[in-house]
Amino acid sequence: MTLRKLLPCLSIVATILLSPLLGATTVFAQDAGQLDNNAGPVWIDRSVVAGGYELYVEAEASKLSLGSALVSVAVLNAVTGEPVPGARVIIHTLHEGYGETGWATALPVPERPEIYRARMKLELDGPWEVSVEVIGPLGRVQTHVGTVTIPPPRQYWVGSVVFAGMSVFLLAGLAYVGWTIRRAQKQRQAANAS
Repeated sequence: MTLRKLLPCLSIVATILLSPLLGATTVFAQDAGQLDNNAGPVWIDRSVVAGGYELYVEAEASKLSLGSALVSVAVLNAVTGEPVPGARVIIHTLHEGYGETGWATALPVPERPEIYRARMKLELDGPWEVSVEVIGPLGRVQTHVGTVTIPPPRQYWVGSVVFAGMSVFLLAGLAYVGWTIRRAQKQRQAANAS
């Protein structure tokens, strides 16, 4: 069997052999936001009474964007349970390992006057302490509410292997085409010379 007849068979075999790797890469890309089970606590869901306020806090590391957390705070009057309108809610963060700090103002949710929400960009992976500061008609309070853990980014070596394999395959194909063209040119030159 000549190399010309063998090349289509090789391309089919390479496609079949590499297709599971290509499928795995797609699954990993869709799964990029999933958190590692060994990463520790990744969310906060707790109620805190601070001063005249009762705060319900939910914080979760985003499954869509690495290094991002969504923090929601419901601010209620601790005595009446009614929403506290016009409060200013500030979310403070502190990385436990590196001491990096951050903050964001939580904005009110139009449909729910008691809920304030902020999306935080947390650059470093690992545990972040979260505290909430409320400034409103019942005074100013700040309280620690928990920890959000941002997972380390995953390493995707499968895509690199597929890319390298396909590059070698394409270069081999180009070399074969170049060799075939040169051989055909030499055969024509030999036929024209005789």
